[in-house]
Amino acid sequence: MKKTLLTLLILVGIVPVGVSQVPSGNFLFEGYQVATVYFDGYEVTEKVNFNFIDNQLYFIDAKDGEEKIVTNLDKVLQLETDGRTFLFDRDGPKEVICISPLLYVRYNVKTMKSGVAVAYDGVSHVSTSTQYRGHNPGDASNSFAKKEDREVVEVYNDYWLVKGKKKNKFSNFNQFQKLYSKQSPELKKFVKEKGIEFGDTKAVAALVQYAESLLPKN
Repeated sequence: MKKTLLTLLILVGIVPVGVSQVPSGNFLFEGYQVATVYFDGYEVTEKVNFNFIDNQLYFIDAKDGEEKIVTNLDKVLQLETDGRTFLFDRDGPKEVICISPLLYVRYNVKTMKSGVAVAYDGVSHVSTSTQYRGHNPGDASNSFAKKEDREVVEVYNDYWLVKGKKKNKFSNFNQFQKLYSKQSPELKKFVKEKGIEFGDTKAVAALVQYAESLLPKN
């Protein structure tokens, strides 16, 4: 694969702004989504979903309809589905929410044991489950894994702003405004007027583009 969709978008100057959605439960998507997955050297189109609990990319095998797991996840470069683009590395998927400048978000999750006691009902029923994983030579696991059930209880975002060779991480306004210190007064006003929350990826993408518009033109 010489050029991915992300590379082509940068080359032609298209600037899509955040279209991401909040991850659903333990998974990135609400149900399996048809996606093109770019590996190092080839690509496939399958129904997929990413599980935050075990940090695995699942897919439905079109041959037998079974749920399977991609075992060579380290070879996945990019995933595209329904107008959304995700870059992959050993930390999992990062969604591209703006192209110029390049801005992407990583969805971090906090988990807890399923059924742990909570204040409003006092119920506690920690359980275990057996996962049966199908087999597909090279790309899927045929192992069995028995582990405690866990569930996602909170999602929070980290953002990376990439400009040239510089990559800056931020997760709140105080960190963000340091990247545009001279434009800080205007940015504070913009955030207040628009009611921007840093859990809203589309709003953060708009904030970044506004900040860029305030920079001196070369």
